[in-house]
Amino acid sequence: MKIGNEYFEKRRFGKRTYEKSYTKGQEINYLPEKIKKKKVIAFYPSSDDEYRFLGESFGMKCLDQSEEIRIFSEYLLDNKDKREIVIRMHPNMATMPSSELEKYLSLSRYQNITVLEPLEKTDTYALLDHAEIVIGFCSSIIIESAFYKRNTFLIGPSPYLGLNLGNEFKTGKEAANFLIKKQSFLKPDKKNALMWAVYINLYNDKLDDFSLVNTYPLVCGEKVPTLIFWRLIAGLEKFYYEIFKSNSTDIKLIYKLRFVFKRFKALIKNKWY
Repeated sequence: MKIGNEYFEKRRFGKRTYEKSYTKGQEINYLPEKIKKKKVIAFYPSSDDEYRFLGESFGMKCLDQSEEIRIFSEYLLDNKDKREIVIRMHPNMATMPSSELEKYLSLSRYQNITVLEPLEKTDTYALLDHAEIVIGFCSSIIIESAFYKRNTFLIGPSPYLGLNLGNEFKTGKEAANFLIKKQSFLKPDKKNALMWAVYINLYNDKLDDFSLVNTYPLVCGEKVPTLIFWRLIAGLEKFYYEIFKSNSTDIKLIYKLRFVFKRFKALIKNKWY
């Protein structure tokens, strides 16, 4: 119980758990005024590459998240539903290819959709607390929403299916139709959310042949090539977002530049950083 509760508290306040906190750059408790004044349905999509990767692990075909949100939105508009859809893009979606990023940003053309960009300062958890309904596909926000007993929707394939965390739907249209017909929300199982949090915190996948010595990765004692050229190419877009797009309230420019310098230095020395 204690381990599970600590997990949710750390996540809410941008502290590291079993992985780094992706919400550290957000302004705690900040919510735009225009959102505060509306009944909100909050969507939390995952980065598409992560979604596809996880989909392979549980052997189910993933949905096109942006397309499902579009269909959900249009269905509500067609039925004169006045709720606002807020898409809280995950911070690591900032490094997606621009063409993929644009699929989400372009949804703001709909009158009932507000898109919060990946590095925008709105607090993920202030939005979760305010929302009438929290919707996810494969994001762990589903676990957190269930823990806080929010009305929770899970759309499409996911490792969280069957945990009684909320209402489960095959498609966005199915979820929207549920709302229009004003059917009853399922009460999320907080105990299951806690058990998942404990599991993810205590899970340890031992890699006996892998080691990290002085920042050099070794497999069976042999160095893993770091492919400097390709890592530099892949890092350019990420560096751009870290310097120019990340939340200025969290990290000053001088610290961003120092971080980028350390990254390049590590690459030149053929290290993992």
